[in-house]
Amino acid sequence: MFTTKIIDKNKSTMQNIYVVKEQDHLLLAQRVPTAYEEQVVQKLRKMIEEGIFVRTTKATCASPIVPVKITNGEIRICIDYTSLNRKIEDEVYPLPLVEDLFNKLDGMSIFSILDLEGAYHQVKLSLESQEILAVNSPMGLLKPTRLMMGPKTAPALFQKAMDNILAGIPYILIYLDDSFIATKDLATHKRILEQVLQRLDAAGAKVQLKKCHLFKTEVKYLGFVVSKEGRRPDPAKVDAITRMAAPKNVSELRTFLGMINYFSSLMDMRFRAPLNKLLKKNVKWVWSNECEEALEKPKKCYHLNMTGYAAGRLERIGWPTKVNEPFNLYSKNKDKLTLDQGIILYDDRVVVPTSFREKVLKELHKSHPGSSRMRMKARLSVYRPKIDSDITKFVENCVECQENQKMPVKTCLEPWPRDTLKKTQENGEE
Repeated sequence: MFTTKIIDKNKSTMQNIYVVKEQDHLLLAQRVPTAYEEQVVQKLRKMIEEGIFVRTTKATCASPIVPVKITNGEIRICIDYTSLNRKIEDEVYPLPLVEDLFNKLDGMSIFSILDLEGAYHQVKLSLESQEILAVNSPMGLLKPTRLMMGPKTAPALFQKAMDNILAGIPYILIYLDDSFIATKDLATHKRILEQVLQRLDAAGAKVQLKKCHLFKTEVKYLGFVVSKEGRRPDPAKVDAITRMAAPKNVSELRTFLGMINYFSSLMDMRFRAPLNKLLKKNVKWVWSNECEEALEKPKKCYHLNMTGYAAGRLERIGWPTKVNEPFNLYSKNKDKLTLDQGIILYDDRVVVPTSFREKVLKELHKSHPGSSRMRMKARLSVYRPKIDSDITKFVENCVECQENQKMPVKTCLEPWPRDTLKKTQENGEE
């Protein structure tokens, strides 16, 4: 079951047939960088010995290899199927959405991740598929007997194979070569893990023990750190975002946006507006202050996740003896705050968040009442610190109220009528 070998030659998971629109496709081998040449040849020889590749002298289709250096320093043999992918018919099978996977982890506390050794290489190819996916390498023409990384249908085919193998088992999330088991208790976890291993063993799939994580309370999965408290971005990925310099061209900007898009569910992405303008056609590249602010916003957002640092600081310096007024106000009234169906209430009044402040003031002033009447209406239904001063300023700045407010009746200045003046003199009044 657990092995350091890439392939079990006696078993296979499934066979796949690629239907190609045109099979007239033959590309020359690409030059391998000198620094990688020896490692590439050794890797190809090993893959031939393990039966992943077989030598051939003829091929109607052939694609060049692309060596990639992975994190452990080894070389991974990838194949450039760009030209061939235009001719391969699509495999209609959906990959699971990352958000849907994480939504199923609510309430889970024990986690295990099983990583398949060689992943795609555990799926056998049909003879027809081997001909189509032939490789032009420094060691000549080679035919893969196993599924390679590069064909556009490979992820869908592999996902379908894994779904078929592990179908019907609860508490497991399958995303390509990662089988993620999440349960609420240890007994259930052991039972599910045993079922999964039995299914994989029956299918001939091999698990890479050194990359497995078993019975953990916190694991890294799909770019996030998952625990019973929820998920947070992987610090390594956040560090890459916060350290990235300002892009100098559209290509670098696309790279940055691609990095932050993965965590789009954790923040409001409307800040991207000035950056998106630079991606439009026929738009001159001008990196403005507005763009710089938009660049820094996600960096600050991800960088502020420093709960451990804050706890350490409080442990050393203690709780502040003096606090500013906004914090003091809420702390004094904390016993009056309650939560009802997702709405924060202050006694029986709705607490108005900052984003709705303007909207609430407009609603209270809909019939253009004066400041006093508007404050009375507010005290019956809503609560917000300093709302009285907000209401006063709002009424003072209302143009319609200022234009239609009551004014003293203006009269023209003119002398007293003569008959009135004469009667006053007769009565002895001066």
